[in-house]
Amino acid sequence: LSIRRQRQMCIRDRSMASIAHLKALRGQYLESAKLFEESKQLRQTLLQAIGSRFHSDLAGTLLRYGWVLIVIGKAKAAANMFGLAGGYIYQSFESEQHLRIADCLYHAAEASKALGLYKQAKYQYSTCMAIRFRYLGKAHPDVLQILYASADNMRLVGYFSDALNACAAIETAVEQQKQQQQQQQLSGQQQQHEEQKYLLLVAQSMKLRADVYCDKGLYVK
Repeated sequence: LSIRRQRQMCIRDRSMASIAHLKALRGQYLESAKLFEESKQLRQTLLQAIGSRFHSDLAGTLLRYGWVLIVIGKAKAAANMFGLAGGYIYQSFESEQHLRIADCLYHAAEASKALGLYKQAKYQYSTCMAIRFRYLGKAHPDVLQILYASADNMRLVGYFSDALNACAAIETAVEQQKQQQQQQQLSGQQQQHEEQKYLLLVAQSMKLRADVYCDKGLYVK
């Protein structure tokens, strides 16, 4: 492809992907899916012509496309989109792009879980957690949030012990983080903001523990 043709395709692709996203937000899912398919084909062509800097863009398109496919009831096709996206994720070497894609994976996993696609959700949560762990560290709130969501998914499929272990890991990480914060010199506002994030995680973890105990018939606990 000539440079001029690449630029034309890039502009058309970005415009098409933006319109597809807007139509999805407005509930026009069939039209959105059609535009995402065209955008996917354009981006794959650009990827072959230009190289790795479009890997993350293509992965983002595939993840949004997969979410739309789930909504219109095409779970199998959505699973294929998520699988393709996972392959492109590790071909991009920009940390910001990785984190953006991790956010998309999180929302995709939440959608899969809501539709009862628990195995698919487990894969998406695991991939998202691996990316966030690599760039943010194990005790970052965004990493612990994924651990909580994954634990909730475990509970729904009956893996109660795994869910409780995840809750324990969250609460241990929060306690360690609190000790580290006491040693750091943070402003009052910063410290309050950080404490609120971690307190919310602990509250979510405790609620999940209660849900597990209810599922097991341990009502006193």
